[in-house]
Amino acid sequence: MIFVYLYLGGFIAKSVLKFNWLSIPWTQIAPIFSAISALAACASVIVSIHMANKNRKFSEENNKNNLEAAKRNSEISLEVAKRNNDINVAAARQNNFDNLFFKLIDLLDTRINSISRIDGEKFDASVLVSQIKDGIREQENKKAYSNQLDYIRANYTVLVDKLISLENLELSRTEQNGGKNYAMPSTQGAINSVQIKNETELEECLKKSKISPTWAEVIYAGIKYVKSGDFNYEDPIAPISKTGMIFSSVVHDEEDLTIKNELDSFLDVFNRIMSETKITSDDIKNIVQNSFGPVQFGSFFSIVNRIAKIIKEEYENNIEEQNKYIGILRTQIPSLLLVCIYLNAEYMSEGEKLQENLKNLELWGDKEELKNNIHINATMFYSAGDEIENIIKKYTRK
Repeated sequence: MIFVYLYLGGFIAKSVLKFNWLSIPWTQIAPIFSAISALAACASVIVSIHMANKNRKFSEENNKNNLEAAKRNSEISLEVAKRNNDINVAAARQNNFDNLFFKLIDLLDTRINSISRIDGEKFDASVLVSQIKDGIREQENKKAYSNQLDYIRANYTVLVDKLISLENLELSRTEQNGGKNYAMPSTQGAINSVQIKNETELEECLKKSKISPTWAEVIYAGIKYVKSGDFNYEDPIAPISKTGMIFSSVVHDEEDLTIKNELDSFLDVFNRIMSETKITSDDIKNIVQNSFGPVQFGSFFSIVNRIAKIIKEEYENNIEEQNKYIGILRTQIPSLLLVCIYLNAEYMSEGEKLQENLKNLELWGDKEELKNNIHINATMFYSAGDEIENIIKKYTRK
């Protein structure tokens, strides 16, 4: 638009300069100049209005840009302030967590040093762990022993028939060796060329061979006693509570392969019963509870549970931080007490919350560390392989 007005002004100026003023009477010149002046004034006003509009638009644009810049600066300032606030909040939270964590660690250390026994004896974690292992072993042996007794009572006739066959083999060998019985050190065994056929005759052989009985006669005396009403399972002979094998005294070095095979065949069923007998979780629970009873652990397990809980809550999705703090906790606890923590979590009713909070925290180490006995040794448990596998299954990350 401004260019139109400028063009118009230029045209007027050129026309004025080219116009032949001499041809116009002097009386008409004044009105013409007035008209030209009016046009010039009008053009000036138009130019002024245009410039004013242009300045206004420029000012508005400038103000808009300034407002946007101020808004951006404000947003940046708010973001920086928020970020700084988040950093400060996180730092304060971390500081609070560290204060609580290390206070609990100090408290745990004090508690460990004050664990005692109610009988006044000094607490020794190795003695406690060994006691639990021995108790589990004895209970498993008793169960195996009881299963063997049940088998003997249920299969007495079949077993006697097998012993009759074994007795005939041994009697024949004794006769061939000129009365020498290699089954026992004594050489005063009886010679009997007649093969026995029933239990009564086996009984007679036993009576005649009291000084140097055969393997069959020794075993027969045992199963007969088990069947009798005189047998008292609650007070078994000493070797049985240690081995669980009802015929543990029959440890033979028989050289006659025929007799050896017959004897091994007879004993295999009892060995199988031994190997198949397993201790149950309830059995172990009772043993652990009885063994923990005389020990005053105080708040030891509660403090461990509290530490595990706050680590899980604070760093639920941060494995690196979990490992950091659980590693610090692990270094404060002797390995045998780490075993006690596992036994408490796994077999004590009051250890259920501890078990839950320790899941996936790898207090006893990760899979490879557990398999390589880094933090705890598998031999600290009665059933080493089973317990280590259970820790891997329940307490390590998948």
